[in-house]
Amino acid sequence: MRYDAYVRRATVILLVIFGVALLFSSFLLYIAPEGLRGGSAVAFRLDKRTWADIHSYLGFTIAGTLIIHAFVNWKAIKFHFRKALGL
Repeated sequence: MRYDAYVRRATVILLVIFGVALLFSSFLLYIAPEGLRGGSAVAFRLDKRTWADIHSYLGFTIAGTLIIHAFVNWKAIKFHFRKALGL
């Protein structure tokens, strides 16, 4: 199997894993109390501010992984855009 195929599989697997983790942190941040008590809310031994940082870092990681995924699949992206536009 070619190197590109491994990178494609790895990026898809990483996007799924990071996406599930992002959804989990989103859920925890959504149900955490707001206001002055919100900073002291603890889930899995991490406070709300730490979960917010994890959520941000996961978002940046997903964005970087998407850029790599788009770079590796650039030929397919061009093909599908041309096909959709009728070129």
